[in-house]
Amino acid sequence: MDAVESAGFNLTLTLNEIKMPAMFLKRISLFALFAFAFFLLAFLPRPLAAQAPTPPNILVTLAPLDRKTGVELAALTVDANIFEQNEHTFAQGTLTWKARNTDPANESKIVVGFPELASASATFDPTKFSAFRVLVDNKPVVFAPATADIVYGDAARDINWYTFELTLAPDEKKTITAEFTQDLGADIFPRFTYGMLVGNRWKNAVGSARVTVNMPAQTTGEQFVALDPSVPKFDGERVTWLWENLNPEADPGITFIRPSLWQTLLNERANAVQNPDDANAHLALGKTYQQLASEASPRRDNFLAQAVAELETAARLAPNNADAVKTLAQLYEQRAGAPSGPRDVNYLALAMEQWQKLIGTGGDADARKQLGEDSFYLALDSFSRGEYNRALKFLEDARNFAPDGAGPLYLRGRLDNQIKLTHIAAARADIQNGAITNALAHVRAAYGDSFQPTTNLPTDALALNHARIKTSPQAREIVFNLIPYPAPSESAQAAANQIVTAWNQTGAGQAELAADANGYALTLHIPFANDADLRARLVKLASAIPARSDWNLLRAALVPAQLDFTTDDDFLARRVHYREEVDLTAGQEAMQNALNEMSAALGQLSTASPDDQEAQLKLALLNHAQQWWYKQLGALTLDYELDAGNGVTRQWTISPNAPRTLEYDAEAIRGEFYIAGAVVGVGILLLVVLGLALLTRRR
Repeated sequence: MDAVESAGFNLTLTLNEIKMPAMFLKRISLFALFAFAFFLLAFLPRPLAAQAPTPPNILVTLAPLDRKTGVELAALTVDANIFEQNEHTFAQGTLTWKARNTDPANESKIVVGFPELASASATFDPTKFSAFRVLVDNKPVVFAPATADIVYGDAARDINWYTFELTLAPDEKKTITAEFTQDLGADIFPRFTYGMLVGNRWKNAVGSARVTVNMPAQTTGEQFVALDPSVPKFDGERVTWLWENLNPEADPGITFIRPSLWQTLLNERANAVQNPDDANAHLALGKTYQQLASEASPRRDNFLAQAVAELETAARLAPNNADAVKTLAQLYEQRAGAPSGPRDVNYLALAMEQWQKLIGTGGDADARKQLGEDSFYLALDSFSRGEYNRALKFLEDARNFAPDGAGPLYLRGRLDNQIKLTHIAAARADIQNGAITNALAHVRAAYGDSFQPTTNLPTDALALNHARIKTSPQAREIVFNLIPYPAPSESAQAAANQIVTAWNQTGAGQAELAADANGYALTLHIPFANDADLRARLVKLASAIPARSDWNLLRAALVPAQLDFTTDDDFLARRVHYREEVDLTAGQEAMQNALNEMSAALGQLSTASPDDQEAQLKLALLNHAQQWWYKQLGALTLDYELDAGNGVTRQWTISPNAPRTLEYDAEAIRGEFYIAGAVVGVGILLLVVLGLALLTRRR
């Protein structure tokens, strides 16, 4: 070790509690008070604008301001001892620099110092250390401010330096020392870093350098979280970096688990091994691993995995232990990611499973709050993937668990807005897929039950798709096939039943309703004495139909423009006269007027802003409704059948595009005379056969 010190650069850190002067302790106490104040401030609401973290204050090597100096650094050593006091970790030790004047004939007087920018991401301010002083010839130096350039990476800039003058005789070697005490803070992973990059300003390479960190007790490499820039030598207590002919390219540093927390971890590990069936032992160990995983580090995933294993063991051994269940749930939450996202939904599901176990226990309030927050996040996640019905289910869960909101994402007002946005998005998807019933349900959930794309057709509109009309001498039977828009529903069936009831109340016929998967069949049986009676009954039935635009075609199909149907019987023959004029013009014009009103509404809606979501939904729904009605009108057919009696029938299939006259005139022998003739013929034939039989017997 002496050979190294005489040749170069030495840095040693020792983690032992060292007695400090009263002045140092006073400074540490003040720093602890400030640290506690900042700890409390951490729990205050954060400002809306994110603030950059304060760069750490670290030690930095001594360097000349003038890069053309003739002085070289023969050796540099840093000895640092690590200890813990008042829940803070400290580094305390000495820095040594051995400068040599390479001019054998002339004295060298140079300005040396410490740059306030210790590295690209750290600062140096001697007033922010618990203690820092520099000695030359065993006398403290007083810093003077100066400005010089510094280069980190590719950028050079002028910065402030803390400087003093150094005088060396020809070929003289002089030792400069510094004593320091540095508060590394209350973090669970304190870090000690020594800024060395600025050391390349000396003439030639640094002869030798040593950095040693002494831990407060024997330990293992597992206590170290990060070692930079290379893995140093480690003897179980001391970590040491050694270099010769060094051109500094990186800053050596060590991140480690806080000594007291490390000892707690060792104790709890031993306890869990000695008591494998003790849930509390595994719970305590799991909480410690959870604490280690609470801060970002290269080993965070490993700490999380170990925490999960221990807490799952604790929950398995004591399933009714609310503390174990809650801690496991919190760990899954932690592993899922920050509440603001993005989050791992698999870990979120595991967390929610544990929170559910706490409903009805002492942890009910915390569980409901977290379940509300998690449900809201899952709703947002489902929404982003187009799973709108799943999102609505999670939003309902969020409302049930925490109706007043929970967490940074789930606010009461945002819940209502998100429900509306999800219904709107679901409606758009359903319109695109042709699921108009579902789309309308979502739209009305978003904008209220009064939402109606068009005002000239009822919400339970029914389109006439087909009619079958059969007329016989004493009765007329009509079957209307109706298709509801957009699909069968309770309200559509109620509208159809309303007509059935109204028709039956007229006494002009008997009506009944049958439903199938696609729509409804209205069957109407009308008895009549003559064609005048039939016409009167049809008019009476038509007057009972509600005054709705979608019923106009049905009304026109029910009552023909003209209907003559007579049957006259004489002694031998029956004369049949049938003439019916079918004209659906009035019903078609009424429907066309409704469609024209739709076109006008579509024109107005097409000028709406793309951001007007309600108008855009009305536009899409109205366009779909109009196209659907045009399709139904084009597909409408009517089948007519005449039963003239005596097995004589006639059929016509017509479309409603133009008026049509159906006619049938005929005269036929009455059916009973055909029967009588047949009986007489059979009798004569029997007499002939009998006569022939008698003649044959006489011969």
